Amino acid sequence: MISLFSLFLQLSLAEILIQNLVNTTKGIQNTSFNSQCENLLPQNKLKISLTQQSQEISILAICYNKLENVQNFEQLLDSSNDISNNCFVDYNAYILKNKTQIIFMSHNEYPTLVSQYHKIFQIERNQCNAVIYSSTDSIYILTVESFEIDDCAEDCKNRGVCVKGFCQCPLGFVGYDCSIAATNIEQNTYFFGFQIQYLDLITLQSVDYIIELNSEISYSIQCYSNSSHLFIPNQKGKSLKIEENQINLCKQQTQLLEQLTNINYYSQFIIVTNTSTIVQYSEYNNQQSSSIIVIIVLTTILSIIIILIIVIYILKIKSKNQEQKNNINQIEYFMPVQQFLSVTDRKSCSKDEQFCSICLELFKPESNVRITYCEHIFHVNCLQNWMKKNKICPLCRAALDTITIQSKKINLQNPQKTHILHQLSSQHKNDGSLTSIDGSLTYHSPITKQLAVVKHSKFLK
Repeated sequence: MISLFSLFLQLSLAEILIQNLVNTTKGIQNTSFNSQCENLLPQNKLKISLTQQSQEISILAICYNKLENVQNFEQLLDSSNDISNNCFVDYNAYILKNKTQIIFMSHNEYPTLVSQYHKIFQIERNQCNAVIYSSTDSIYILTVESFEIDDCAEDCKNRGVCVKGFCQCPLGFVGYDCSIAATNIEQNTYFFGFQIQYLDLITLQSVDYIIELNSEISYSIQCYSNSSHLFIPNQKGKSLKIEENQINLCKQQTQLLEQLTNINYYSQFIIVTNTSTIVQYSEYNNQQSSSIIVIIVLTTILSIIIILIIVIYILKIKSKNQEQKNNINQIEYFMPVQQFLSVTDRKSCSKDEQFCSICLELFKPESNVRITYCEHIFHVNCLQNWMKKNKICPLCRAALDTITIQSKKINLQNPQKTHILHQLSSQHKNDGSLTSIDGSLTYHSPITKQLAVVKHSKFLK
C-alpha cells in the first residue's frame, strides 16, 4: 500500500514530456531531445528511461552529439570511465541485464565526482541526444520526464532515504535507487557465479587487504565513491588485493563526496566476481584468519587481566585510604588536640613532661598537643609524623595501632576496669623511678616491697 502511494506521489510530481513505444531494427537509433533540454528550467531535471518490451536488450546512451558508428558505441561498454566520447551509459542496468535503464540530465553544473556517482548528464549548449543500440530487432518504451531537482525521480528502495534529490543508501545496497544488494566479503566463505560484494573501510585498518584463493577467478574492484557503476569483471587471478594507498585514497574520496553533497556515504570498495566453479579461500588465507583470531583472543585475555589488576589496585588504595581515615578518626576521638596550657591546668606535669620527646623542644602554653592513652604528651605534628612510620609510643613503646586503640575504647566504657588499669599504670609508672623532693632525689621502691609477705604454715614449724 505504501509503495503504491509513493508511486502515485512520484507520478503526480513528475511531468511526462515524451512517452513513445518504439519498434526498432538492428543498429543505432538517434533521438534528439534538444528542445526538451532547452526548455528545461534550472530548478528541474530530466529523467530519460528506456523500458524493454522484448527479450532482446537495447542499450541507452545520452550523448552531446549523434553517434553513428556501432564500433564506437561498443567501446562505451568496455570503457572504465562513466563518460566516454561525450556519452553517458547506465552501466549497472547493462551489466545486470535490467529491463529498465535510466539516465538523468540537468543544466546545473555538478562536480565530476558527483555527476559520475549519481548518473547526472550535464547539458551543454542545449545539446542532448538519446543514442539507442540494438543488436537485433527489439521493442522498447522511451520516456522523458521532468522532476524538481530536490525530488528523487525513483523511490529509494531497501530503506534508502531521499536527500536533496539523491538516494542515501544503507550499507550493503548500491545504485542510484539503492536497488542493488551487495554482500559483505568479510563474511563470505566461497565464490560462485556472478556476485556483487562490498568491503567496508570503516573498520578496516590502513594496510594491504589480500584474499588468497585456491583457483583463478574473474573480478573487478573499484572504490564506490569514485563511481557508482559496476565494472565488468575483466581481471583474472588467484588473489584479490587492495593496496594501502588505494584504501586511503578511497577514504579521502568519500570524505570529498560528502563535502560536495552534504550527504553521508559509506567508504567502501565494490568487488564484482564471476566464476563457473566454486572458488574457496586458500589454506594460507585460512591460516592467516586463524592467526588473527588467536591474536584477538590473546589481546582480549590480556586486556581483562590488565583491567582486573587496575581494579584490584584501586580497591587496595581505597581500602588503605579508608583505614587511614579510620585511624585518624580513632586518634581524634581518643587523643583529641589540646593546648598545653589546658593540660597543665588539669594535671601536674613532671620536668620530663615539659618537652616533646620526639622533637626535644619545650612545650609552649599555646602549643597544640595530644595525650596518648599511656599519658605521654607530644606535639600534634610530631606525633602525626611519627605514627606514619611507627605504631608505638616513642617513650614507653605502648601500641598505638587501631586494634589497641579500639580495645582502649572498650576499657573506657568499663569505668571499674579502667580505674584499676589506671592505678596499675600509675604504680608501674612510679616503680623504680626517681622524683625530686625539696631538691633531693628519692628512690621509690618497687610495689612488691609494699605487699605483705604471707608465709605458708609448713614453714612456721
